[in-house]
Amino acid sequence: MKIGIVTPYDSANCGAYLQAYANKCFLEKNNYNVCFIQWRNEKQRKKEYFSKPKTIKELIRCIQRYPFLCARYKRMTQALKEFYIQKNTGDLDCTVVGSDEIWNIKVSQFQNPIFYGGVEQKSCIAYAPSAGQAALKDYNDFPWVRECLEKMTYAGVRDENTKNIVGKLVAKQVEIVCDPTMLLPINEFDFPHERKIKDKYMIVYSYSVPKEHQAYLKRYARKNNLKLVSICLYQSWCDLNINCHPLEFSSYIQFSECVYTTTFHGTIFTLLNHKNCAIYSCSKKMKDLLEWTHKEEAMLSLTATYDEFESLITKQHSYELFETIIEKKRKESQKIYIDALKSCEV
Repeated sequence: MKIGIVTPYDSANCGAYLQAYANKCFLEKNNYNVCFIQWRNEKQRKKEYFSKPKTIKELIRCIQRYPFLCARYKRMTQALKEFYIQKNTGDLDCTVVGSDEIWNIKVSQFQNPIFYGGVEQKSCIAYAPSAGQAALKDYNDFPWVRECLEKMTYAGVRDENTKNIVGKLVAKQVEIVCDPTMLLPINEFDFPHERKIKDKYMIVYSYSVPKEHQAYLKRYARKNNLKLVSICLYQSWCDLNINCHPLEFSSYIQFSECVYTTTFHGTIFTLLNHKNCAIYSCSKKMKDLLEWTHKEEAMLSLTATYDEFESLITKQHSYELFETIIEKKRKESQKIYIDALKSCEV
């Protein structure tokens, strides 16, 4: 059975790449032939790295980051060699839409019908898509979304917000399943396990770090003789900015002393590697993730004092309950996914 995955596999960030890679690994482990459906051209992909500045401040920022972004573009282009990519869908037995925020209709690139099953196909399954920060009212200007979602087979969505939106748009009850990066134990993915930085270091993985937290991170790093290392995303105030291959992402976290992150997949890989951490985010999807994994204790508030930050990031977390919950969710999600795929074989 040949499956085409519709997802932003060619995104500039590691999280989007890794969820695509993990989905591919899981399907191939279950003896499916997998490819990715091309959803944009190379010129459009390049714009994600090199957008035109609109202000003098943005121009200065672009100049500062240009060498980093060039290296990032090259590294992520090389990483695409892990994927078989095709344009047509005529030879596919099934398409899978997901995962990531492909149903966040507030994002212009996800206003494309391809992410909602709007392509020529025999059958279509949704596995772990997310609507991100979108609300039900945001879909009012896109009536075709409802039509697409009504035709779809659901193997589950990624969070409570998406579940509620689907329920109200098409009156279907759907399950919440785990992100593809959790579908297999972390040691079953072909990630390298090699320490690349000799010095002790802490990881920063974030698009934007509040000034208050930047001050805490620099103070904590100085106090504990740690290098501040930002991976994949540029932070001018960090000691090192590293353009790692996305498959090396987990190992940089694995060998760190602790992690500060504000992202969904940064949080997942931090928890899977059982790290001391401080997690800051106001997003619905992060709230859901930390609630169902029972790791709300790792959350850092914007108004936290330095002492509260230090206490949190030095806390020795117990991951026994987390692993029990993840294993249960993993088995449930695997069954839902495989059952949906088998229904397409009939």
